Amino acid sequence: MSNSGSYQQRIPATLFINSRWIDANFQTFMALAKNSLFEIENHGFKHRPLSVTGRSAYGIKGTGSVGDVVDEVLLNQRKIQKLTGKKTKYFRSGTAFYDDVAVKISARGTAGRLQCPGGRGCHLFNGTGEKCLHPRRTRFNYYLPHESS
Repeated sequence: MSNSGSYQQRIPATLFINSRWIDANFQTFMALAKNSLFEIENHGFKHRPLSVTGRSAYGIKGTGSVGDVVDEVLLNQRKIQKLTGKKTKYFRSGTAFYDDVAVKISARGTAGRLQCPGGRGCHLFNGTGEKCLHPRRTRFNYYLPHESS
């Protein structure tokens, strides 16, 4: 962690972290969560695209039902809250894919704050895809490596 550019430069960053990464890097996760430079946010329980039909993105099979969508969002949100004492405010699915139904479901679990799937980094939308909430955020968004190595 001490070699991280954001850490060395004292640049605030938003880190979207999934449950698998937390399990594989628990001590690093806890150190990041305790550092006031970093805002920890939800990148999903299994890092899956959000779909009620199982649609894949980038070769990763998506969630396949309403229950799967809810679990993908809420299980990691609860895990992060249990470990850090803080409820996440934002969610970004694995691969940033959402179908229309999954957007509506997940927006309820994240107070309407999903990380924009359009690849615009710091732009957030209100769960309908119609309006950016924070078009000029001052924090960087980082997606930590998805593998444990």
